[in-house]
Amino acid sequence: MRVLAHALHSPVQECGTRESIERARSRVVKFSNRRSDSVQGSDAVRIVTNQGSNIHPSLVAEYDLDLANQDISVDGVLHDTRAGITLDQVDIWMQTAPKMPVVLGSSATQLIRLLTDIAKFDREILFITSSRKIIGTYEAAATAIRMLREDRNFADIDIRLIDTGMTDVGAGLPVLLAAEARRSGETLDQIETRINEFCRAGRMAVYVKNLGGLVRGGRASFLRSWMANVLRVRPLLAFEDGELCAADRISTKDDEARALAEHLAKKIGSRRVWAGIAHGNDPELGERVREALGQVLQLDYVYAVSISPSIYLHTAIGSVGVAVFPTPSGVGCPASPSDGSAQAPS
Repeated sequence: MRVLAHALHSPVQECGTRESIERARSRVVKFSNRRSDSVQGSDAVRIVTNQGSNIHPSLVAEYDLDLANQDISVDGVLHDTRAGITLDQVDIWMQTAPKMPVVLGSSATQLIRLLTDIAKFDREILFITSSRKIIGTYEAAATAIRMLREDRNFADIDIRLIDTGMTDVGAGLPVLLAAEARRSGETLDQIETRINEFCRAGRMAVYVKNLGGLVRGGRASFLRSWMANVLRVRPLLAFEDGELCAADRISTKDDEARALAEHLAKKIGSRRVWAGIAHGNDPELGERVREALGQVLQLDYVYAVSISPSIYLHTAIGSVGVAVFPTPSGVGCPASPSDGSAQAPS
């Protein structure tokens, strides 16, 4: 237990002062879920993910998911994204904050606290994260898991860690599939294998109308030349090996929804897919993307939501992220958010 005691009480500098660390710890406790009636049996698998996976709050409750903390630091003040940050609020921050707001993933200290809290109820845990190459949650989770395994009180905990290689709905759909697989009675081994295969087969592309946020935030410095030299063309960005890169070009005169759909249809190895659509405060664009995808692919399930605040911070209004995965077998379609934004097409 000495390893954990040291981790939980060391003066970590990531969040600034000791006072800010304590506030972060309290949020972990506040937002950590407890076993609900929807998960039964001593062998139930707990599913944990970071907020960047963009799981709708109603589905967090529906599937009894656990969310790791993810903060946005604005002028030194931490804002927990699990508390419900609107995209309008992000716009205000971008317009008024003297410095670029910063997204802070979970620290190992915070994740130890979360995982030990979960372990009071369940000893099998599946932790699914956004790409390790865009946020540090995966590495923090790996450190937390290693420290837990060194403590004899948690020697029997079985924790599996999966890097989806994507973000937002590209990470969210694997989480929803894992939840459906758990609901159908699959074991931790089976779910882990299924999700790894699902992630390898998936593809994600992003259209960003205004490149300033990506460049200013240091997320895509390779785009500087686009801003200076290609003013009438926008890059179609894609995740390759977990990293964001420019995959194609879209003229500002072209239909970005159609371009996204056609690009993904060429890249995905199946005509029948689950699709995730995350729009940047532009529901009309999200709907146009849905329609364009439906013209080139058979959509067995569509998860359409606003883009997560941590991603919107860099992509701004007019952006849209789209992820597609071959339709999995042996499980049902995920539930729909309470606002009906996601659905299985009839």
